Amino acid sequence: MYASTNLLLEYADTGSATMSYTIRLRIENSTSDTLTVVEKTCWYYANGCTWTEQDGQHVLSMGGSGTSGMLRFKSSSGDLFTVVVGMHNYNPWRGLLVDLREDDTALKLHPEYYNGGKFSHPPEGVYSLATTHGAKVAVNLQRKDENEVFAVLQYSLADVETLSGFAIAFAHAKAGAIALLGRSAEALAETEKQVKEISPATRVLSVVVDVLDEDGINAAFEKIVDQCGIPHVLINNAGYLVLETIAESTIDSFWKVQEINVKGMLIVTKSFLKAIESVPERERFILNLTSVSSQYAAVTMDSYTISKVAVIKFTEFLAAEYPSITSINLDPGMVATDMGVRVDIIAPFLFDTVALVGGAAVWLCSGDKKFLSGRYVSVNWDVDELERRKDEIMEKNLLSSGLRRGSGVPADELVIHP
Repeated sequence: MYASTNLLLEYADTGSATMSYTIRLRIENSTSDTLTVVEKTCWYYANGCTWTEQDGQHVLSMGGSGTSGMLRFKSSSGDLFTVVVGMHNYNPWRGLLVDLREDDTALKLHPEYYNGGKFSHPPEGVYSLATTHGAKVAVNLQRKDENEVFAVLQYSLADVETLSGFAIAFAHAKAGAIALLGRSAEALAETEKQVKEISPATRVLSVVVDVLDEDGINAAFEKIVDQCGIPHVLINNAGYLVLETIAESTIDSFWKVQEINVKGMLIVTKSFLKAIESVPERERFILNLTSVSSQYAAVTMDSYTISKVAVIKFTEFLAAEYPSITSINLDPGMVATDMGVRVDIIAPFLFDTVALVGGAAVWLCSGDKKFLSGRYVSVNWDVDELERRKDEIMEKNLLSSGLRRGSGVPADELVIHP
């Protein structure tokens, strides 16, 4: 479980000729995860700069502008990140660094951060980053007046937005029951509340479980069948991103992406297949979330892109081996999720919404969509055009991965059985 931590930032101008300032950081931890400050530093200490602790707060005292302090945190779930605050040109600023290594000390990072001009973050509004442990670190800074600034830093579970988008869309479609599986009890509870407000008649089952917990996933599906009935739709939404090249990665960091994005999907899918085996003739749907990055060599997204290529091929095998199930690779489009905003090249284009993602999922799981089974579909495509081109898609085996001869290869030539 990830911590939900708030830091209250406040600074006060004493009004003296030297323009001294104080920043007070109050930490609020409302969950079981522990955050520990493992290092404190000061940089460009104009007229002095010190860290002290007062009444449970971390207090940065500065003798003038052009000064900043950094705190390096370590969470019990393995996150290492820094929060840096200070004054520049008589204005407060804040910043974040996440996904640190053990040897990324504040003593080394602080001068690099300041000298690199990172203090240029807008002094107000939300600034957030997601970590490779699936957490979100966000700072919301609001300047109250010339002498006072408040901010909240939240450390919470990332990427619950698309989960909520899917659930809300199916609630609007009046689903008989919705089962929510995830790691955060708080996120599941909030999504469940939203579903019940939209469709009070919809049964909602929330199970706190990790996708890599095979026994836990199997038990979750037994509970689903017992309390909600045999499932009709599976959406594999869990995702994990590390931004690093092959050279920069470690074996563990690279492989963890494959574990969550591929092995986790396999574990959940096998449990779903077992749950529906008693009525194999009923129509079922599996939506596996992939990414447009699977179509490119997106440098620094190496491990993530490779995992999403694996997702695409996995879905194609599902379609070949389970023809009664409509299995689709779903590209969620350009949504400003916590993972998406970390990728500089796409961050300016994140205009799609979770409502669009959820609506596309409902459309794909309604009626006969067999012509899209084993294929790649993006949520921002024209669904009417897809319907119109149904015969062409099937005849030319479009929207599937692999080499092409001429204008395309019939689908039955690409499914090889022993």
